[in-house]
Amino acid sequence: LEDVTLDRAYSSSMSRPKETAEGILKSHSGVPLTVTDGLMEIGHGLWEGKLESEIRQGWDELLQAWKDAPETVQMPEGETIQDVWKRSVDCWNSIANCLDPSETALVVAHDAVNKTILCHLLGLAPKDIWSVKQGNGGVTVIDMPEDPSQPAVVSCLKRIPEFTKKLILPTIFSKRFLSICSEFLRNSKFPIAVARENESSCSGVAPASWR
Repeated sequence: LEDVTLDRAYSSSMSRPKETAEGILKSHSGVPLTVTDGLMEIGHGLWEGKLESEIRQGWDELLQAWKDAPETVQMPEGETIQDVWKRSVDCWNSIANCLDPSETALVVAHDAVNKTILCHLLGLAPKDIWSVKQGNGGVTVIDMPEDPSQPAVVSCLKRIPEFTKKLILPTIFSKRFLSICSEFLRNSKFPIAVARENESSCSGVAPASWR
């Protein structure tokens, strides 16, 4: 994103997305970074920092339900997808609504946060979060119409960063969002609940000049 003009930057208040944003902003001196709890990753509660195999030992049925029907699950002493949905979508809308059409804003968040925002924009529900895929370093392009009665258009999902510039094409929309994921792989060899300090993804709003 070093060749993309940035006017504002927002990040989850957690360390990895904040560090990701700061890394991006090294190429954009003078752009202020605002951190917000609204973009924090889902609270994993007692699952925090545990391997999948460890979680299965204590919560096998609940973990399977999380995979099969995530909208029905509250992690022990943690959050639900509905909790994340409410605060992340509210935060995203607040950022988008405060932007001047000529401004570009960088937004750095997390896997569950990005997925709930994308589901919201696509007209999907909390139960559909696993339908949204964002690989490590993948870029999602979302075009937002100036008319709020019109739906967002997801132009591209899961593109790798080197293709980002090719995706920045003229559109009829007033704002463009880029979503970039930098999550850890989730399998039996890696912690699946260390998101609060070890997982992040980033999103950005492109200017009206890219319409």
